[in-house]
This record gives sequence, C-alpha cells and structure tokens, in this order.
Amino acid sequence: MAPKAREIVVTLLVVGSILLDLHYGPYSRLWWQKNSDNKENEISNYFPIRIGQTTKAVLNEMDFYTTILLGNSENSFAPGFICTSGVFSSSVESSSSAAVSNLYASIFQKRTRFSGPLVIGWNDKDIISQLSQNIPFFPFSFLLGKYLIFVYSIGTSLREDWNNGGLGYKASLNNKYHDKPAIFVSTIEDKDCTLEIYQDYKIKNRFVANSPNEVWEISKFIKQYKGIQLFGLENSFTRKFIQENSKPTCSPDNWHNFPLLKSVFDYNLKRRTLANVKWYQFFESWAKSENPIIEFTSSLEKLYPSEYEFSDRELRAWKTTLRAAGCHNITPWSSHESEVW
Repeated sequence: MAPKAREIVVTLLVVGSILLDLHYGPYSRLWWQKNSDNKENEISNYFPIRIGQTTKAVLNEMDFYTTILLGNSENSFAPGFICTSGVFSSSVESSSSAAVSNLYASIFQKRTRFSGPLVIGWNDKDIISQLSQNIPFFPFSFLLGKYLIFVYSIGTSLREDWNNGGLGYKASLNNKYHDKPAIFVSTIEDKDCTLEIYQDYKIKNRFVANSPNEVWEISKFIKQYKGIQLFGLENSFTRKFIQENSKPTCSPDNWHNFPLLKSVFDYNLKRRTLANVKWYQFFESWAKSENPIIEFTSSLEKLYPSEYEFSDRELRAWKTTLRAAGCHNITPWSSHESEVW
C-alpha cells in the first residue's frame, strides 16, 4: 500500500544540469517528463529530467535522497536513479519508484510501493518551475495513429511543401528495426532531409533524400503514412508553432550575407513591391555610407521609377523589413513630415 501524497514532504536540493547533446540528441525522448496536467488526445508538453537533480523526501521520519544519473543497468543513455538514506543506498535503478521503494524495503523490512515521480517532486508545480528554468526549447509530442511523434527542435524555412519546416528541425518516434525496438530520428539539414535509426546505443542505418516524403519512402518503413506526417510537419500544433517562429531576421553585421537578407525580403516585402526592384541596393548603399542614419523616403525613392507611387501597404512592408533587418525608427518628430532610421 502506497502512502498518501500529503504525507510526503519533498525538497529540491539540486536542480541539476541540461546537456544539449543528450536533451536535444537522438535519445532526447528519454530525458523529458510529461506534465501531469496533459490531457488525452492533445499535445503533450514536457519538463526536463536533469542530470544531478537531487531531492529529499521524508518517509517514515527518515530522509531519503534521490539523485538522477546518466545511465542505468538497462540503458546507458537513459536516466538512472539512486536513493540514499544515512548509510543505506539503493542500486542505480531505471525508475525513481524502484530506487525509493527498494531502499525503503531494505531499511524497514517492509514492502511499500512508492510513486517515484511523487517522491522526487514531479507533481510539485514549484519544483517543476525550477527544473524548467533556462530551457532553450521545450519539446512536445502527439499521436499519429499508434506512433508518438516527439518534436524536440524547431527549424523554419520558406519551403511551403515542407510546411515551412527547415534547418534544425528534429523529431523522433519509436518503431521496430529487425524486430527489435529502435528510435527513428527525422531531421532537416539545410537542403536535405535525413532519417537515422538508433538501436543498442548505435546508429544502425541512415537515409538521405530531398524531402520528408522521399526519405521515408526510400526507407520502406511505416508505409501507411507520408513522410511529412512522420516528421510531424502536418500536425496543426507543429504548423502553428513554426508559423509563429518562422519570421527571419538579420542584424546589420550580416547584411553581407545575401541569402539571409533575401529571406527577410522574401518573407516581408517580395509580394508587396515591384518584382524587379533592386531592393538589395538599399542595404548595400546604407552599409557603405559613413553616416549610420538615413532619411527613409528619399533613400527608398532612389530604387524606384521617378513617378512611382507607394501604397501604404508597401511602405508598411518596407518598414517591417527594416525592423527585421535590425533597423530602428529614430524620428524625433511627427513621421508625417519625414522619417530617419
């Protein structure tokens, strides 16, 4: 019989560490814990399982300390849990429940099954908040049929056929490879899409193609779904997240990077101005100027025919482009007269 939740007092002693190669690598799905308030059939959110996290729980008037390690007897890439109390210590277990319950039984000669997540504070909002500090990206997951798609890195592009997924996008799912469990990792690397299969702590196979659909097609796995679905790129939440984070930006120090600056132009201005306008000359001329301040309208007019009339929408698009390129409106007077940037 497990003790009631209110009888357990848990204190977070050490927050622990995030390792980028681990928490955002091929085995990342092992290093994130689902929030307990996730609802069925919806997007699942996570908080990190940190290496070195240490908590104290008072059980039967004794202090039990549980620490998270890298690796256990079953998987050297998965979390390991060790529990100590005084001179007593558990083995490194694959679950916090086993570590705490086994040590408790060894000390008191009484078999009691504890909820490991409860004993290490994973139901405590304050503890979860501390564990969730300074996280570069929070993974999320959702079901595609029987497959749990785990998205642990977002990258964006202008590729509409990829639903704007781009460089750095990563997702994984569990599947069988030669009749044994394996992790299938889908990634977008610049112009290529890759599918890597990890098993027994090694990469067993790798496929490279020009699109999410093609790379899964040549792998011949999970044929009932399209590759773009198995990448997670057709999911409505993924698409919304990408849309919210797909606005390209560029600092003045990178104006010489034409592909980057062009992505800013393509996203904000391309469809709202003349097709043949030499927009790049605006930035090129400004970068070469000794004066870091320009008058907006006169600088813009140099790019267009003398009788050209700008629409309000076009001017707004230009200003949005300038802001995305790291510029700021510093006009100290009414902008109806003139604007300086």
